[in-house]
Amino acid sequence: MEIARLALILLAGVLAAGCAIAAGSRPSDPGVIGAIITYIDAHDGYMVVEWPGGRTLITMDQRALGHYRVGDDVALDGALRPIPRR
Repeated sequence: MEIARLALILLAGVLAAGCAIAAGSRPSDPGVIGAIITYIDAHDGYMVVEWPGGRTLITMDQRALGHYRVGDDVALDGALRPIPRR
């Protein structure tokens, strides 16, 4: 019984740590600038942005994607959607 309880506590700790690590790889503040576009596929409508903690694939409308170039900074909202340029 004690082994099962210990295993359950250990599993909960590992899951909590895994969620914290995953959350730390993306910005949580809306409108964060600092992602650099590393790849754009205008045909399929996505771009790859590089954060200090890793890469993120962002899909968007092909017409809106034409406003971005590789190497540009991109601002994203809390749901990882690009904020339109003005």
